[in-house]
Amino acid sequence: MAAGYTAARSGRFYTITPNSVGMADWDWTALGAPESGPQGICVRSINFSASGADTLIIRDGSTTGPEIYRLATAAATDDAPNREGFGKGVWMRPYILASEQTFTTPANCHITFELA
Repeated sequence: MAAGYTAARSGRFYTITPNSVGMADWDWTALGAPESGPQGICVRSINFSASGADTLIIRDGSTTGPEIYRLATAAATDDAPNREGFGKGVWMRPYILASEQTFTTPANCHITFELA
């Protein structure tokens, strides 16, 4: 796993949690998912559990790739949608650029990828 994150897998769900110290860029290759290929991973949904007034931006493939997902919350209890569904699944190469994220308490944020 890339420095600055911890990961856990449960079935087809991969949950990424930023560490409270030393947050760093993260990309999908760090998952080591057996389901992955050159085109990335096939994702059915992205779920984000916020810790406060947080912003999560996920790009495709690199620091300059197009945005796949963006969510800004006003508080941890914000009613803003925190799930993006992709039907039966979309191939993507999720990349999280640390400098674009604003997490109130990084260790309390969770980003879950549901694989198809």
